[in-house]
Amino acid sequence: MERIPRKHELALLCRNVDETSLLTGHVMQRAIKVDAAMTKSFKKISGLKEEKKHLNQELNDVKEDFETLTASLEKLSESLKNVGADVEMVMQENNTLEKKNEEMKVEMEGVKSEKANLQMVFKKEKGERKKSDKELVRLTSKLDGLRSTQMEL
Repeated sequence: MERIPRKHELALLCRNVDETSLLTGHVMQRAIKVDAAMTKSFKKISGLKEEKKHLNQELNDVKEDFETLTASLEKLSESLKNVGADVEMVMQENNTLEKKNEEMKVEMEGVKSEKANLQMVFKKEKGERKKSDKELVRLTSKLDGLRSTQMEL
């Protein structure tokens, strides 16, 4: 036969049920908070995964840009080598032209000197020709005078 619980046992049992109910409420509140925190964490993780995916895409873009830049730099380096060779050729040509220029200056000095000499000779001959022309005019006039005297005689 079953025994009927006494009043104080029932009160104790009710108090245990109340404490258990209270503890269950606390546990449920904590479980709700944990669930909310986990949901929030999952959302953060999902956002971080999305951000990671975006950052990986940006990293790949940067890698492509870096490869393109590296190729461009290699082409630029090659172009600079070609420019260096062209500059060397231009410098050699410039040196050759400078030498020719110096030779031409020396030749020009010679030509100027010869021109000056020829001008002096020309002036001298011009002066002598004037004298000769005057002398010729004088002699011609003297000859004409002699001829007319001869004709008179």
